[in-house]
Amino acid sequence: MILCYSSIISEPNSNIQVLIRAFKILSKIIFSLVALAAILLFSIYIWLATGSKSIPFAAKYVSNQATELVPNAKFNIKELKAGLNKKDYSIYFDINNLNITLSNYDPLILTNTKIKFYPAGLIPFTKQPLVNLELSLDKINFAPLKGGNRELTKDIPVDLIDNFILKNKKRLKRFNFILLNTSFTFIKNNNPITFKVEKASFSPVKSGNTLLLRAKVQAKINEENITINSVFNTSSKKELVISGVVKGISYKSLNELGFGTKILNNADIKLDLNFKAITTKFNTFDQLNFNINSTRGLINPNQDFTTPVIIDNLTILGKCLNGCSTIEFERLKILFQGNQILISGKFTDNILSINASTSKINLEQILKLWPRTLSPKSYTWINEYLKAAEIKGVSAHLHFNLEDLASGKDLKDDSLYVTFPIENAALQYPKNSPLISNINGIIDIYPNKINIKIKNGKILSSELKDFDININDLIGKNTMLNIKGKLIGSVQDSIDLAYIYSEKQNLEFKSLQGNTASELEISVPLTGEENNKNFNLNVASQISDLKTEVFNKYPISNGSLKVNLKDNILLINGTANFVENLPLTINHEEFLSPEDTNKYISKTKVELALTKDFINKQGHSIGNIIVSNNKIPANLVITKDLNQETGIEIEINLKNNSLNISKIGVKKGIGEPGFLKLKLDNVNGEYKIKDYKLSIPNLTSEGTIETDQNLNIASVNSNKTIVKGSSFGFTYKSSAKSDYLLLRGNEVNLSTLDFSKLSETSNTKRDKPFVFESKIKRLVLKNGVVINSPVLNAKCNQSSCNFFSLNGSLGNNETIEASLNYPTLNIQTSNAGKIIAAFGISPNIERGLLKLTGTYSQKDNLTGSLNITDFNLKNAPIFTKLLSISSLTTASGIINMMQGKGVSFDKLSCPFTFKSGIITINNCVQKGAVLTIVTDGTIDLNKKYIDISGTLVPANIINSIVDNIPLIGSTISGGKNSGIIGTKFALKGSLEGEGPSPSVNPLSILTPGFLRNIF
Repeated sequence: MILCYSSIISEPNSNIQVLIRAFKILSKIIFSLVALAAILLFSIYIWLATGSKSIPFAAKYVSNQATELVPNAKFNIKELKAGLNKKDYSIYFDINNLNITLSNYDPLILTNTKIKFYPAGLIPFTKQPLVNLELSLDKINFAPLKGGNRELTKDIPVDLIDNFILKNKKRLKRFNFILLNTSFTFIKNNNPITFKVEKASFSPVKSGNTLLLRAKVQAKINEENITINSVFNTSSKKELVISGVVKGISYKSLNELGFGTKILNNADIKLDLNFKAITTKFNTFDQLNFNINSTRGLINPNQDFTTPVIIDNLTILGKCLNGCSTIEFERLKILFQGNQILISGKFTDNILSINASTSKINLEQILKLWPRTLSPKSYTWINEYLKAAEIKGVSAHLHFNLEDLASGKDLKDDSLYVTFPIENAALQYPKNSPLISNINGIIDIYPNKINIKIKNGKILSSELKDFDININDLIGKNTMLNIKGKLIGSVQDSIDLAYIYSEKQNLEFKSLQGNTASELEISVPLTGEENNKNFNLNVASQISDLKTEVFNKYPISNGSLKVNLKDNILLINGTANFVENLPLTINHEEFLSPEDTNKYISKTKVELALTKDFINKQGHSIGNIIVSNNKIPANLVITKDLNQETGIEIEINLKNNSLNISKIGVKKGIGEPGFLKLKLDNVNGEYKIKDYKLSIPNLTSEGTIETDQNLNIASVNSNKTIVKGSSFGFTYKSSAKSDYLLLRGNEVNLSTLDFSKLSETSNTKRDKPFVFESKIKRLVLKNGVVINSPVLNAKCNQSSCNFFSLNGSLGNNETIEASLNYPTLNIQTSNAGKIIAAFGISPNIERGLLKLTGTYSQKDNLTGSLNITDFNLKNAPIFTKLLSISSLTTASGIINMMQGKGVSFDKLSCPFTFKSGIITINNCVQKGAVLTIVTDGTIDLNKKYIDISGTLVPANIINSIVDNIPLIGSTISGGKNSGIIGTKFALKGSLEGEGPSPSVNPLSILTPGFLRNIF
């Protein structure tokens, strides 16, 4: 190495001379070649200057070279002409009738092809192209080719371009290609698509060490102008990189080319498309990245959009894979009325799968952007029933076949899922239901169902908590509404909602006050023929502080109830206070579907304890007969029958109370059984008592009652009343003018009846007349006295009667006639003994004609006289006792007569007054053959007490002798009817029990009549 280097250094001049000589030789060769080329080119120019020349051998040569250049293609040029363009001195070649045969395709004929050759392009390092290819065709129709109506990318004769560009990159460095005025027609979705190229130019551009093939295309798609600028990167040996821009293509054109959906058919949107593609075959893209922009667009109304939708901005960033058989949207951004919509997804094998989200948006905007063909039932439901709402954002997932959507097929359950939170929303579903307002929650939308999760909301005056509303089977025939959640608030709301959703009318539970916490579960059929059968409502409620009013009169307060509704059966039970803190319990059962029961629609049982004070305050007379003040248990049963008629049964348990019905002499002690049952009917919304049944010892009565709206008795009708074994019927009527009582029956035993109290009422003062009438065949009075065929009428005012009449037969042609025509009272009978015994005065009188007359002065003040003739006194215990202590010499004989045939009297004459229940007698004389009795005193009927005094005068015949002596007899005897021999006596004590106790003045037997007053 050193030696060689040294030799070069040592001989520099010789080496330089050799190098210079080599350059000279090379220069001569190059110059010679250039000169030869110039001479050849000049010769060609001279040859072509005289005009174009036909070159048959060149046509064959070019055909062979082109066939070798492009595999799977055969070129046949019928004619080739060469000429000189005097403007730019380019040499051109015109090829007429170029026939190209490609494998798998019918022959393709290009009627005119022009190739330009620029000599300046031979100069190294120049940018002048060497060759320019210009094609001019009227029409290329790819539809009838052997491949049939296939897609565009499969119908283009791509083998030519594929091999020409990818496999001959080096030959394209100085090659220009121009396509003018050529229309391509192909079929897409059975519709013809025309792509007309006005001008397309392809020219090589060198960028550094990379050769780029630039394409500029001005074309029309169905008369719509578009501009395409793209660059083919040919640097790779195996693939081609294409990038470019498509300006002003409409969405409609994209849709017709198969890159859109019919949903936006009427969209007026201009798009700018930026793309970059990598391919190994010209007709397919291994990967195509694209970016689409639109500054403003309009979706016109169509079957999917009923109102115009203005798009402020549209940006799409995505890519195509595998020849665009798969399209991925990395980001699709839409600006719409100040809202942002972001979409990502994939489209492959006609299946579109995307995820979308929005910024804060309102419901109206969502509905504007909702394509109607995309789950139309869901759209309709949201549009009709969901009111204005604030929505933080929408999240959506779609996965469906576009062909199925276009053909109107129902979407599968997993093909659509849209969810969005809502604030301050309102929902009214069904339409006849109350509005749910102030809703905060989430809505989930599927093709066949909608789920609404309400975190909180308001319905009527109550709050909703954690509420789920599900609408299932929107597409089918069995659409169901399912509601589940908590209701907190008004008890009336809870009741009303149960009836509203079950489409029932609430007639029983109104004007309820109180609080409730309810767990609701409702299933409501919205379509189909079996709506009622499929309805289901389950409720579990706790009610507190319940307040209401029953019978429009009685308040209920402090109620605590549990409500359960399941399988269309409503159960309510709990406790409350009735009126003035009277405790009650409630048990309610109701069948919301009447066809599910053969018993009744509803039944309510109420148990409460009444008091005497409560009954009296209601103005019911039954309170007056209750003696004790113990609790009075009462049970109410309210029943609605299958005919929708409501009835009430009330049973009052009287066992633990003592009663005293003084008017008819019936008493009941504590512990003895007793009850009162009432039946009430609902007449035009008002409850009225219909039937009653009273049962206590010695008294049972049943019948019907008519009441007014305040439950005051208007009439009573009993066909069966039994008092101490006596059975009869009666009718009682009360009107504004009078009260009326009618007794009827075969036999009535009134032996315990106090006639003086029949007209009494629970009030201290009667303000209307009381009319009494009887239609009784036999009246049985005390001591077995019977009045046959009595005609009895009475008319009373306040506490007294101003009219009374009684006519009847006592048997054996004996009669009684009594009348009161205020102020005159008259009573007469042919058997005084029976009448006196009948009224319980004394059973010891026999026979006698009785006549009583009197006159009322005011109220019950009566002044009158009682006269009885020809009667007999027999077995009178008190009178016998009086005689036994009188020391009369004839006493024993009189007693024997009393216990035998009786003591006869010729006459009784007794003046009297009656005032305030007290009878006062003065100088009452009872004369007989063996004895005369003179009495004075009072009988207090109110206290059942007697206080009288009198004189017993025996042997009237003897005493009458003294009476006949003038002046002296009267003085000695003490006056008329006194007698000389007599006994002064007194009767004091109770009229009940053993009766009053008699007493006598023992000294009165020894002194003259006028001295008796001393003692």
